[in-house]
Amino acid sequence: METLQLPIPTQWVEPVWIGVQILLILLGGYLAQRFVAQGLNRLGERYPFPPQLLMPLRGGLRWLIMAVR
Repeated sequence: METLQLPIPTQWVEPVWIGVQILLILLGGYLAQRFVAQGLNRLGERYPFPPQLLMPLRGGLRWLIMAVR
């Protein structure tokens, strides 16, 4: 962190940097969740899967993505 020559104190930069990292992790999880949901929707349109199968599968994958983050 000392290599950054910013006009603000170093003790302010560290919490902001941690916050940015947390937001990037949350954004990555959200995008992964949307990508999986879109893929499941396309799979459901292409093959005759019942919606009763896709809903728990989508929910389970959503929880899996949240647990892995």
